[in-house]
Amino acid sequence: MTIGYFTDCEDCENYENEDECLGCVHYDDWVDKFVPISSGKKAERANEQKREFLSKMMKDEVFINLTPEFADRLKLAWKFVPKVEEENDKFYCVYCDQEGLTASDTHRLIRVEADCPKELLNRHLIWDEIEGKAYLRPTGFQSVLSNGRAQELLNEPKRYEVRFRKGNIPFKDIENNLHPNEEQLIIDGIVKFKKSYIDDALACIPDDEEITVKYGGKIDNAVIYAKGFKYLVMPIRY
Repeated sequence: MTIGYFTDCEDCENYENEDECLGCVHYDDWVDKFVPISSGKKAERANEQKREFLSKMMKDEVFINLTPEFADRLKLAWKFVPKVEEENDKFYCVYCDQEGLTASDTHRLIRVEADCPKELLNRHLIWDEIEGKAYLRPTGFQSVLSNGRAQELLNEPKRYEVRFRKGNIPFKDIENNLHPNEEQLIIDGIVKFKKSYIDDALACIPDDEEITVKYGGKIDNAVIYAKGFKYLVMPIRY
C-alpha cells in the first residue's frame, strides 16, 4: 500500500501552480514536485497575500504626517497583530487613544505608550508594511481593544511578581515532549509559555531596562512591564 504524506505547501515553489502542484499530498510512487521556495519568492508571495487581504478591508488612508517617534511606536505595536494568513480582520488593527497604542493577536496583548495625533484618537489604525502607509478603520468600528476589556486584562491583579533585567530572566527552558518543535519556557515551575512569545516581548525592551513580570496560577495570563510597555501573554494550558 502506498502511503501519502503532506507537505508544507507555502514552502514549495510550485504552490498554486495548477500545472505543477500536487495538492499537498505526495506518494512514494509519484514524481515528487516539491521544490523548496527561495527566500525572495516566499517574501513576494507573502506581500501578495497581504495586498489581497488589505484590498478587501474598508479603510481610509491617513493623510496627516506621522512623526518618526509615533511611526516607530505604531510599527512596534503592529508586530503583535494577527498574521495575514489567519484572516482575522477583527484584530487586524492597532487602537489609538490618549494613553497610547493597543494591539492583540488573541494570544498576546500589547500596550505601548505613544503620543497619538489628535486626528487618530479613539480610532483603529492599519499599518501597510509594504507601502509604508497608515489607514483608518471606519468610524464606529468596535473591538475588544477599544471597549475597555483590553485595559481590564492588563490591570488585573496578580498573585506573584518578579523583577529582573534582560540578562537575568527568570524563565527557564523546559523539554516539550508533546510538541517537540515548540520551544517552551516556565516561570517558578508554575506557568508555561511559548518561548517565541516571550522572546518577542523582550526584543522590544532595551537591555538596561528593568522588567517586571506579574503572574498567577498555571492557567492565568502573565503581564510583562517595562518603561512605556505592557505585554500580556497567555500561558500554554496542555
